[in-house]
Amino acid sequence: MVELARRPNPLLALRVDDREVCWSAFMAWLLDPNVNPGVALLAGDALRRTVADHHRSHGAAADAESALAALAGASAAARWVRRERKIDVGRLDVEAEFVGGVGPVRLLIENKIDSAEGHRQLGRYARSVRGEVGNTTRVLPVLWAIGDQPPVRSSCADALVLRRADARRWLLDLADGLATAHGGVTVLVNGYLDAFDLWDLGARLRATHWREIELARRSPPDGWTLVADRLVDVDGGFCREVLADPAFISCLARHDLRTHVFRSTLNRAQRFNFKHASWQLRQPEFQVAGFEVHYEMADRGELFVHVEISPYEGGLDRKPGRAAALREPLGSKRRVLETLRARLLSLPAAVLAPSVKGLGDPARAGTLAAVRFSSAAAATTPPACAAFFVEAVDHSVAILHEEVQSERRCLAAAAATVTR
Repeated sequence: MVELARRPNPLLALRVDDREVCWSAFMAWLLDPNVNPGVALLAGDALRRTVADHHRSHGAAADAESALAALAGASAAARWVRRERKIDVGRLDVEAEFVGGVGPVRLLIENKIDSAEGHRQLGRYARSVRGEVGNTTRVLPVLWAIGDQPPVRSSCADALVLRRADARRWLLDLADGLATAHGGVTVLVNGYLDAFDLWDLGARLRATHWREIELARRSPPDGWTLVADRLVDVDGGFCREVLADPAFISCLARHDLRTHVFRSTLNRAQRFNFKHASWQLRQPEFQVAGFEVHYEMADRGELFVHVEISPYEGGLDRKPGRAAALREPLGSKRRVLETLRARLLSLPAAVLAPSVKGLGDPARAGTLAAVRFSSAAAATTPPACAAFFVEAVDHSVAILHEEVQSERRCLAAAAATVTR
């Protein structure tokens, strides 16, 4: 890893190797015939082969078959490329149109690096573009997830899900065709290939040697600063052992709770939350969103009960217009948060140490946490943390069920009154 990190690499030097916006810009730059027709020809042709190889290995939804066939017979280079196109309430990362014998093929690429797809994000983009082009153009949505934990599927039923290995295949194929005249392109292509190697090595080491990596952080070896960003998976190994703890697994099964692992956008720390399927409310009167309740690990030995808008939206305290549009689900969120906070604070402090210190006023749109359970002893080892989380869940899960169902009944009664 140190050898790779010491190679001249502008992406690592500028610390942009894992930025989605930079990867999208690079992809669009390679494919754009207006920038460099020769490179665009090679990049487009290599991309078609990469998509075809993925299709042969993984298959595709029936709705995607005609678009895949059309792309296979289309021109090697894209006719045009757009980046960061505003669609609906989001932005599509890369859009490229290829020309085939049976008509145009529109490729819609949404890139993700260590982040999740937004609620029905690619599906909304594809639906909007299909409405725009009608039946004259085939549309092929692609979710390209090059992070360490790519999703299995997209919110868009007929989308292909490509991963880092597919990105490597595309760039290697492109590199084989680049001539000496394309030296600048080659530098960036090799920069991403080296970065991908660093990511792969880091992911394997984090999965098997997280304890040794923590020791290395305390007494850094030579070259540590060059690779620390890819080796230090903040709390990743700790989280994995908590999730694999037999007592915690049994607790989840006992209460029918499902986990979701994610990475914090603030410090890249690995975290997880877990909830019951019935704790998500999307009533008909919530035109723009719903809300959900879940448990969320915040730190070692620390567990929150969160009530938040779903799909999640941050910074609502600074977005008065958006908060006004979410008035109804935010009203429900506030009621549930207030009642949960009052009831959870009555749980045994000697065991769980429930606290609301620094958690914010439930009346604020941006307040998420009803209560925090924390234990210094539980932060020492994964088994101790798992045991503490089991204790917290066993004492509080019935309260969460009751308050969510109570709000559901209130919403149903209000809807019935309006209908009458």
